Amino acid sequence: MSGVIGSGNAEVSNNQFLQNNNANTADILKLIASLRETCAQFPEDIRDEIIIDIEDVEAEVIRF
Repeated sequence: MSGVIGSGNAEVSNNQFLQNNNANTADILKLIASLRETCAQFPEDIRDEIIIDIEDVEAEVIRF
């Protein structure tokens, strides 16, 4: 079961849900770079966990 609430372009195919709300990939990657710079200020143990999460998000953005 899947559904969409709101506006934008959405597509469901092969049990995957894709939604584009006019987000520019280049802008999102810039935000990710900014997040990396910000997390450099965190303690190492926290920073390492956050970097993993950032890398996961980046991989998803690049994938689509």
